[in-house]
Amino acid sequence: MKKIFYFAALSLVIFSCSKATVEPEPADQVVGTYITTTYTATTNGAGYALDLTNTAVGLQITFDVVKKTGTTATLIEKDVNKDATGKITTDTYTYDIELKKNAKIATQYDISDAKTGAARGMIGNESMTFLNEYDDKDSNGKTIRVKETFVTKKQ
Repeated sequence: MKKIFYFAALSLVIFSCSKATVEPEPADQVVGTYITTTYTATTNGAGYALDLTNTAVGLQITFDVVKKTGTTATLIEKDVNKDATGKITTDTYTYDIELKKNAKIATQYDISDAKTGAARGMIGNESMTFLNEYDDKDSNGKTIRVKETFVTKKQ
């Protein structure tokens, strides 16, 4: 009788287990390194675009997406620039972002600034479009508005 009881209890435990799959958190789905393929910048309305897949341009921009929480991450932008003389300069910038499911594309996440909530682009499907906007100074010291767009592919 004890054997039947143990067998019944074991069967109940095995068959009552749920097989529901848990979707990974947004940040887990997008962590990694992204290589910029196209860089676009406008300054006070005048702009230009660079094809960064062309090595002759001399500029490489990468983004490392590092998880902070399930829905937040840090983007670490690294710019490596090689000028005409062969001199290499490197600049690094960081951005704290929040990820929210895109309402139209189920496999994409909207990127917003973690502090201000401002829209910053979209990430998912092994790619990211990141928008950056800031004030800078021109060569005469006049304030200018710079808008950058980075189109990337996951490495």
